[in-house]
Amino acid sequence: MTEIKKIGGAAPIKNGTEYQNKVFSDITCLDIELIKLYIHINILFTVPHLEHEKYGFLKKLESIYGRYDDG
Repeated sequence: MTEIKKIGGAAPIKNGTEYQNKVFSDITCLDIELIKLYIHINILFTVPHLEHEKYGFLKKLESIYGRYDDG
């Protein structure tokens, strides 16, 4: 059975794949700026046309947590 995680007031994200479980476990104890940086780095190293599911998941997290601003 698929577990559903809620992040803040956002729509629930189905937590089912091994990759998604790893991401949630990695960001559990980080503050918001580090979560944004983690998501940003993973987006940079994900190939959108080859890894549709991972990329879509990361973009959804980015829309929830906000975009990392390195400026």
